[in-house]
Amino acid sequence: MRINPFLPKVNNLQDCGTDATCTADQKRRKANFVKLKAAHFFISPQDDLQSPWQSCALGKYSTVASLDEVETKFSDFTIVDMKQTAEYANDLYGLKTLDTAGGLFIHEVPDVPHNCWLFDYTSLATNLPCKHDPVYDAQIYPVLV
Repeated sequence: MRINPFLPKVNNLQDCGTDATCTADQKRRKANFVKLKAAHFFISPQDDLQSPWQSCALGKYSTVASLDEVETKFSDFTIVDMKQTAEYANDLYGLKTLDTAGGLFIHEVPDVPHNCWLFDYTSLATNLPCKHDPVYDAQIYPVLV
């Protein structure tokens, strides 16, 4: 929390203790999230910006105790699947509720660099161009109609 308070806060991982405002904010965030009828996450193992790429679908690296461990134990990190996170398992903000209701969709598509979901893009990792329109037409548009 001291390094980057944003994600722990919006994922309702923050320990509110006796802070009534914090508790009310957590309840509000969850109430708002569970209003969704569906959430679609489009991910690719070839994501060249987000690391780990599974974080595009709310997965993450295993928890570390300190910043030093990021530098000294990075090669030992494991990927924690979304359904194994505390946020999902404890339904902290309603993700499990949405999934149980059949409204959570993960679309894993090979060979799509991060920004190609949005626009024509040359991958930082491979220096290969990716055209947005074919990705949109094949992957995103069918979900919208």
